[in-house]
Amino acid sequence: MGFPSLSLPERLATLVHSKYSSAKTSGALTLSPTYLAIVYVNDIPFQLRYCPALSRKPTGEQTGIDQRANDKRTQTSTKFDPFENPALEILVAQVPRGQHTHHLVLNKYPVIPQHFILATKEYKDQAELLEEDDLSITYQCLKQWSDDGSNQRLFAFFNSGAHSGASQDHRHVQFLDIGEMGRDDNAKLWKPLIDLADEHGVKDQGNSTNSLPFVYDSVRIPESVTPQVLLHCYEQLYFSAQRTVDEMSPDHRPPLDDLPSSKFGSKKANISYNLAMTTRRMMICPRRSKGAMISTTNQGTPKQIGPISLNGTLLAGTLMVKTNEEWEALRGIDGSKRLEGIFGEIGIPHRINDKY
Repeated sequence: MGFPSLSLPERLATLVHSKYSSAKTSGALTLSPTYLAIVYVNDIPFQLRYCPALSRKPTGEQTGIDQRANDKRTQTSTKFDPFENPALEILVAQVPRGQHTHHLVLNKYPVIPQHFILATKEYKDQAELLEEDDLSITYQCLKQWSDDGSNQRLFAFFNSGAHSGASQDHRHVQFLDIGEMGRDDNAKLWKPLIDLADEHGVKDQGNSTNSLPFVYDSVRIPESVTPQVLLHCYEQLYFSAQRTVDEMSPDHRPPLDDLPSSKFGSKKANISYNLAMTTRRMMICPRRSKGAMISTTNQGTPKQIGPISLNGTLLAGTLMVKTNEEWEALRGIDGSKRLEGIFGEIGIPHRINDKY
């Protein structure tokens, strides 16, 4: 079977841009400015973004690259679900044609312009395995964004599990415009990590090399891809990541209490992971922690700051900090070493005796 038709009234990029502009003008969404620096880890460039607005948000209200509107709570303290009934001001479309199983909705608190989200219309758990329609609609969005010959490209990412950096329980895939991510002059030396895969040891299929202190895996998406092939690529990567976690020593393995209690073959994932996707490649990174502290000094006195939390934008070569102290520590003289240490804490080490 082929891909379901999104049947949009205009190009996806046009729809998103128009809705974003009107929502920003009306105040339905708030773009938070960021400062940008490039930090290298083993010659691989990463965007370090500092967003002061993140530190001003009340505890529990989440925003930024990995976070959506969570600015409402019910009287019973149930977590507000921003995807259950999204406001018309930020609703881009309902897809696919004739079924409307998913919403396309803008991120209400973006740090990258035109950040939008694909969410299931009916509630499904973020910790469950993705299904064929999730993947096929994701690919359709990626494809339509770049099909007009303008060289516009999207980066899609999915955070799943307690250690992945996921901020909402309702299943959703997020999209960032790669051109918008690279618009700053400081970003000219940056490329998304998923695009650098071929240059750093991952060909059509295979595990990562030791260029970075965490394991990731990647497969190339064939030009003649079908929804069934996409699902096979995803399952192949997921089970590879599951084996990586299973082979870890108990000292490195994520705490069992934090892992979903399930078996292979069930809908719920056994591991925490980040998944990334472009029209050309799908990539996965198994996780053992959502963040890490970093060591610094204050007038000669050792000090711990953080935690620095990472999500699926890691596979775009991008991370976010919310305080000036974190910003200075990671873009300073020892920034590369500190960032490498964070990567070693949040991911799965290549060798059991790796220590970061």
